[in-house]
Amino acid sequence: MKKLKILLALSVFFLLSCQNSFEPSENLLSSKVTLQIKADLTEKSRTVLPDDILPQITGYELYGTCSSAASNLLGSFNSLTNAFVTLETGVWSLTLQAKNSEGMVLVEGSLSSVSITALSVDPLSFILTPLSSGTGEIDIAVTLPSGHPAVSVETVFGGETISPELSISNNQVVFQKNGVNAGESILSFRFKDTADQTLLIVSELVRIKPNLKSSKVLILSLTDFNQPPSLPATLSAVYQPGYANTGSILLTWTDTSNNETGFVITHTGGTITVEPGVQSYLFSEAVRGTSYLFQIRSVNEFGASDDTSPASSIPVPYLVEFNSNGGSAVSSQEIAPGSLIAQPANPSKSGYTFDGWYQEAGLTTQWNFNNPVTSNKILYAKWTLPPFSTSQTIGTATSGNFGAGDLNNDGNTDFISYQGTANGIKVYHQSPIGTFTINQSLSTEVDSIAKEIYGADLGDLNNDGYPDFVTAGPNGATTSLNAVFKNTTGTFDPTGTTTYTSNSVFFYGSRVKTGLLDGDSFTDVVWFTSDKIYVGISNGSGGFTAITPYTVVSGSIYGVDIADVNNNGNLDIVSSRSAAAGSDGTLVILINDGSGVFTSFNIVKSDYSSNFPVNFNPLGVVVEDFNNDGKNDLAFYNNTNESTKGLWIGLRTSENGVDPVYTFHMITNSYLSTSLSLSMNSKDWNGDGKKDLLIAHQNGLLLFTGDGTGSFTQTVISSSGFTYKAFFIDVNNDGKLDIAADSGGSLKVFYQ
Repeated sequence: MKKLKILLALSVFFLLSCQNSFEPSENLLSSKVTLQIKADLTEKSRTVLPDDILPQITGYELYGTCSSAASNLLGSFNSLTNAFVTLETGVWSLTLQAKNSEGMVLVEGSLSSVSITALSVDPLSFILTPLSSGTGEIDIAVTLPSGHPAVSVETVFGGETISPELSISNNQVVFQKNGVNAGESILSFRFKDTADQTLLIVSELVRIKPNLKSSKVLILSLTDFNQPPSLPATLSAVYQPGYANTGSILLTWTDTSNNETGFVITHTGGTITVEPGVQSYLFSEAVRGTSYLFQIRSVNEFGASDDTSPASSIPVPYLVEFNSNGGSAVSSQEIAPGSLIAQPANPSKSGYTFDGWYQEAGLTTQWNFNNPVTSNKILYAKWTLPPFSTSQTIGTATSGNFGAGDLNNDGNTDFISYQGTANGIKVYHQSPIGTFTINQSLSTEVDSIAKEIYGADLGDLNNDGYPDFVTAGPNGATTSLNAVFKNTTGTFDPTGTTTYTSNSVFFYGSRVKTGLLDGDSFTDVVWFTSDKIYVGISNGSGGFTAITPYTVVSGSIYGVDIADVNNNGNLDIVSSRSAAAGSDGTLVILINDGSGVFTSFNIVKSDYSSNFPVNFNPLGVVVEDFNNDGKNDLAFYNNTNESTKGLWIGLRTSENGVDPVYTFHMITNSYLSTSLSLSMNSKDWNGDGKKDLLIAHQNGLLLFTGDGTGSFTQTVISSSGFTYKAFFIDVNNDGKLDIAADSGGSLKVFYQ
């Protein structure tokens, strides 16, 4: 490389303003900065280059603009001593041009978005390069030795024979041409004897740059005539990274001869002929997975040089491409034979889940990134629709008060939902699969007053094979009572049977759950109030042998579950008790002795010194074995304003049959850190033997797929609308669990 340092100087200083107004002011006078101008001129060394540019330069011009103003000539000068310019502070774009005596630009350099501040001290350094388009000049002379045998010369430039022939005068041939387009061309001189036989061919590669003259004098000796060319030197081969189907290897060498007519490159598998005068060649047909050796020799009409020593063996890597099948782009990789593919970051595709890279377009065999690469490969992305991405709206539901089950014994899942005091209760039968129609409308009136419902569940209280609709009523502005809407052969009793009428127990409920609590086959009922839990033991005919109140910690009631806490075959009762701001809540557990008689057990913050919420305020809760150790665990949503707000998992550490003890940990989740959850459900939705979590929350619905250790992977099922209640159930009889939910007031099914 040849690098010329140019130090440019202005014979005067220029005050250049960055302001739209040129009126003097104190601010303008205080924001001047004087900076030195420097320029570097860098060229590649080639066989024939434009002449040394410095002697051709007769002057310099500096242009600049600040902000959006038009570019202005900031100064003209011809001195090569120190150059300085004074600028106002601001953001400048500057261009320095070097010109010849005819005013043509020879080289130029630019600086863009240069921030000039009052503290700026660094010089304005330009890199000057020739223009990219235009025309230049050629002036090439060949000097022959005294006594040479040549009598004529045939000249070819850029593939065209020069006519008339150039003459040999005073042992010299001169080729001059103006207006040559910028670029590179081969110039060849074929010297001939009296018999018109070739004596010597001299070829050079000429680079032409706009407004510049490319000149050179080639000096020949008598030994150049009637001789084969000399051996090229320093052959090297370097692989060029790229993503074409074939690899590329750059060959470079030093041309030590004046008389070659070309070069012959031999390599593994073939030969290549290269034009004279060049000193590099890009071999772009390298077969991937192959190692190459290269040699080169010079040739002319009188023979050839020897071959050079082989360049180092060059292995060509395999090409691995990633077809993302409509997902975000993934860059290709070049992998050495026998090496491993670097597993890229997963691509993304709106509405889909990435499911790995596969070896075939048919997505049959997944690629193992521990396997070495033995050929070029295209890996294909597999995409799956996220689980439960297809949904259907059945109707409406108010605050999660709905149930789903086979209400008319036709084998299909039906729905019943409370839709407010004005619309009452609607019964939706499914027939055929996927089609839901309103079969029955029920009023919630008692004594001619429409009643509210705060909780609802289905259960067959009279053991007739048809699930009944059980509700809980609040003591609100409109006093509402707990009721059982009996289902007889698919039709519900429109009046509703109140619990206090049948058992002389008067209370208001906030939540209600059904289950088998006392060992018989009759479905029992549990109502939850702010300070009590009422357990109704069914008599098998739709009534209750007893409704027993259990006094518990007072608090707002949100999450409830009936589940086997001790894993002993008896269903226990779990409920959350939310406390007022500044106080801690409680998880209330009623342990069942198997006969429907319960003993209270509470989980409170004081029992756990570490790994527990700073402020304990549980809402939604569910019981299930999340780590497959045969002991049922807890999941609950903690509603605080602290960093411990969100989903918590309690893995049971105590043995079954004794009071439960848990080790708690939090599942980090951006949705639940800002959105409360009132309801949870747990089943193995994907059949992998590991329990999963379904969480209804303030802003939608989340699925947490368990890994069998107490950790989970999140999937967003819905991200809009307050979801009060959701649970797994096979709605379309395909053997796969779907999701029933009230989503933003709509009664919906999310199909797996």
